[in-house]
Amino acid sequence: MLPYHPSVNHQATKLAAGEYLHQWYKYYSLLRSLPQLLCLAFLSLIYPLLLLRSSGTSGNLPWHRCPANQYYTDYLKIILKKNSPRNSVSTDRLSLWSRIERLMRSYIYVPMKGFRIPTKLVVSLTVAIVSIYQFALLLVVYAVPTLEKMRAGVQEQISYVLEGFGVNLSESRSEVLNIVKYYIWVVEVCYVSAVGVSCTFTLSMLMRSMVLHRENLQALRRGDTQKVFNQKRHIRPSHSAIVYWMSFTSYQAAFICLGLLIQQVVFFICFLLFAFLIVVPVLQGHKLLVFRVLENMWPFWLTLILVVLIQYLLARFLFLQKDGKHLDITNRRSLYIFTYLLFTFNVLIGVIAGVWRVVFTALYNIVHFCRLDLSLINRGAEFLDPGYRCYSSFLEVEAGQSHPVMKAFCFLILQSQCSGRSCSDNGKSVEEGIQLVPHHQNAKTTRSKRALARWCLMYTLLNNPSLVNCRRSATDVITNGELKGSSKLSTDSFVKSELCEKA
Repeated sequence: MLPYHPSVNHQATKLAAGEYLHQWYKYYSLLRSLPQLLCLAFLSLIYPLLLLRSSGTSGNLPWHRCPANQYYTDYLKIILKKNSPRNSVSTDRLSLWSRIERLMRSYIYVPMKGFRIPTKLVVSLTVAIVSIYQFALLLVVYAVPTLEKMRAGVQEQISYVLEGFGVNLSESRSEVLNIVKYYIWVVEVCYVSAVGVSCTFTLSMLMRSMVLHRENLQALRRGDTQKVFNQKRHIRPSHSAIVYWMSFTSYQAAFICLGLLIQQVVFFICFLLFAFLIVVPVLQGHKLLVFRVLENMWPFWLTLILVVLIQYLLARFLFLQKDGKHLDITNRRSLYIFTYLLFTFNVLIGVIAGVWRVVFTALYNIVHFCRLDLSLINRGAEFLDPGYRCYSSFLEVEAGQSHPVMKAFCFLILQSQCSGRSCSDNGKSVEEGIQLVPHHQNAKTTRSKRALARWCLMYTLLNNPSLVNCRRSATDVITNGELKGSSKLSTDSFVKSELCEKA
């Protein structure tokens, strides 16, 4: 048998660890540049297509008649279209599979006709996905090679270290070495699984946020500010809203990276507990620690289960009786007696429920930490959440400054101007700047056309109350101080009073 040389073994371990690190870092340099390569490939494909499309249509169509700007008119057609009656199905009658399918659809963003995602939101989504990829890759590269280096560097002397702490895994040193390497491999698997689960949850939360972005933006365009701000208010840009609009993409990337890190740590601890308390003892044939705890505490848990079961049976057969179509409380004296007798047991059940509430709330907030559209604070105090304040201010700027109805109105004005002018006059007005207010023409509008225009104005303002603040009459009222002095003047009354004056 050859003598054991620690120096030779240590050098071999260092060489093996160096090969591991070199291999990982070589792949990391390639994977790190993968988003840049994909973006470059996308731009190299989309730019020639846009160039061919612009060269084929630039001589025939002006900029505002480009097909890319037609979604304004599509949105207007959807608003003016009469809604077809739908048969409302109660959610109580839905089957379990239908509820699961509806839940899965709520996490999938499906494009809607007449709606376009704001450019700022698309940029934020792209930055968020790249941040998830880069941060997850960084977590894997800086931890997995270290664990592999530890597993490759474990020697037989580890048995003496474990015996010094009172841990005796086996009598054989080689078997102890294999067990320690196996445990380190389990830790590595738990770490990689935690990173994968964290990325999956973060991406699903990001997709859910995209669905709610569209719903909240449409609600603000309809004038329903209570869904986002929890109060009725006018949508106007402010200094803080502009600052939060500028910081939205940065906030989104920072919250996603921080949330991914917190999720990874929590899931890693949960996977370690599950692996070493349940999976490893089952595979090795040992008795589970959970079963040992249940053997020692089974009378306590059995008593609590029986108390809960007795309360449900009493409520089902003794305290509730059906009187016609409704359930009424009966035997109130017995109800009060059992409430007093089971008070102590319900205190213990309440302690367990309180612990479960803390754990569930912590897990829920950790999973939803990366979402800016969801405040982790109570509904009445969401203004204390800086992430939700940034999100609401971002929506306020987007809904107030890029309303599709206003863009469709400008589109129709430009289209009517260009149809009444010659090509030479059109080119001259594009260079000098197109005036949205047309010149006074000699042709007189008839009374029917004027009434039709006022009706369209009323219908548009009633469906889009946020546009009332953009009208000249509304700005005059705000400037004169009439709207500030009377807070009871609502948007609908202002629209009706304005239309009555014009009629």
